[in-house]
Amino acid sequence: MHRKKGARRSARRESGPSREEEPDKDTHLRFAGRRIMLLRANSADRPDSISRSERIRRIKDQIRKGEYETEEKLKIAIDRLIADALKRRTPD
Repeated sequence: MHRKKGARRSARRESGPSREEEPDKDTHLRFAGRRIMLLRANSADRPDSISRSERIRRIKDQIRKGEYETEEKLKIAIDRLIADALKRRTPD
């Protein structure tokens, strides 16, 4: 039993979402724009939120002043190095 092409198309239209139910491109863009604005507003409210260039500038200043390397940072680096070495160690 063969259907005509027109019959197949109408069956697809009935089973899928109607044109009224599908959000249009403008709606998607509006919602995406709102989401971006909210994300930017939320990140701007956080005091620890700084730009990458500002963070790099601060670190360079700390290095220049000799304040970047602390005992705590060295301990963390050594602990991570040991943990990484133990993970890579293969049994004999």
